Amino acid sequence: MTDISVGGVPPHHAPQEVDASAAQQAAELDGHVVSKSIGTRISEGWSKFTSKISSFFDSISSKYNDWKQARAEAVVARRTEAAQTAASEVLSNLKDSNLENAYEGFKQLHDAGKNLQPDDPRGFVAEKLQAAAAQLSTGEREAIRLHDFIGDSDQLVRGHSVRAERSLHVFEGLVKSDLMSVSELSSEINFIEDLKSEIPAALKLVKTELSNQALSDFRGISHGLFQVGEEGDVNVTRDDILISWGNHNATPTEVLQQTGETHLTKRSFDNVGGVEVAAKAVADWPRSNINFVDGNSSHKTTHTGDPDAAPAKVAESVAFAREFTGSDEATKVLSCVLHQYGWRELASQMVNDDGNLVRFALAPRNYAHADVHSSDGVRQVDKPGKQIAGAEFTVTKTENGDFKVAIDWELLAVGIKDSNGENVLLDPGNPTYAAVTDEEKASSIPSALSIQLDGEIVISGEAAAQGELQFLDSNFEYTFTGKLTL
Repeated sequence: MTDISVGGVPPHHAPQEVDASAAQQAAELDGHVVSKSIGTRISEGWSKFTSKISSFFDSISSKYNDWKQARAEAVVARRTEAAQTAASEVLSNLKDSNLENAYEGFKQLHDAGKNLQPDDPRGFVAEKLQAAAAQLSTGEREAIRLHDFIGDSDQLVRGHSVRAERSLHVFEGLVKSDLMSVSELSSEINFIEDLKSEIPAALKLVKTELSNQALSDFRGISHGLFQVGEEGDVNVTRDDILISWGNHNATPTEVLQQTGETHLTKRSFDNVGGVEVAAKAVADWPRSNINFVDGNSSHKTTHTGDPDAAPAKVAESVAFAREFTGSDEATKVLSCVLHQYGWRELASQMVNDDGNLVRFALAPRNYAHADVHSSDGVRQVDKPGKQIAGAEFTVTKTENGDFKVAIDWELLAVGIKDSNGENVLLDPGNPTYAAVTDEEKASSIPSALSIQLDGEIVISGEAAAQGELQFLDSNFEYTFTGKLTL
């Protein structure tokens, strides 16, 4: 440091820059703490203030974005809910045959689709209609689907056309008065034409979606029993079908064996010509197509004549069976298996892969024909409503003297039943009640599902002669053929 002396004034030290941190450190070494300078404190305070301001505006921006997102989601939710309501109203109005309101609801649904799914509004409409249809009972859905809207659609178009024609006259007057441009008039004309074309298109789409729902129901109920193709076609053969039997599921062989044993040990018998025969067989043989074949001789149990002559036919059948089996005991045992009970359930109580009973709406009686569609074309089946009476049983003997009972049975169904017992038909034109009028009796069922059962059991002749029922062999094959023409 340099001393400066002026005019006898004592020497003074010149100002000198000081390292603040060094000074503070020196002071601390002397046992003193030096406080921060005012500038430092202002700088730090300003930094904190600006940080708070920045955080405040960041928070405002974040909250605004969250609000915008929530508002957008709320708008979408409201529009989606409105679309769902519109879809339900479309179906509700169609159910009540209120076509105009149904179409107005359809327009609202389509507008929602354009807002919420602009790339595919029709897909949006289809999805919402499917969801609404799923909430209806099968009966309600089928009532709408089976209704012929062609006439209603034409009437609705004509109604719009009348109103449109009146509107066009007004618009033409506005154009002549220079209150509307020609381009605006053209736009109105195009709108009216579009509206007229959209009415039948909308109704067609609704019916298509209801048909899709019916197809989905059909697939769901039959799941695992038989597969339904993309075009509604069915062509499946299986040898592993299970039957709903009492409180469990059983194979066809187990069903027949249990049925036979129950009749043999617990059911009643009738004495026919000195031979004990299961009472159920006595009742069923005249109305069943059972053919005994013994070498060159054969006998059919079917009786189609005077009902009063049925007992005589049964006596004739029992006498042939006694000759066929060779003993009273064997005839008694065979009669416990050879009746409709048990066999009938093999086609009427099948279960799907979920173990649930699949119930069919069987072809009603008295119709002349039924059409069965397949990849080979259409096959016509006569008298489709015969059910178990249409089954053909053939009873023969093996080289070892055992009894073979074979069944060849084609059962026809017009639809499938849902969990509430309501029908989902293969074809909208399929009847569900017996034909009454001559015109109905001469008509054909449009599309039936064929359930072909081919099977056989072999019963021990030796055990039967001892009064015992013993199955030696069996096999059963089911073939499902048809097409859903929804």
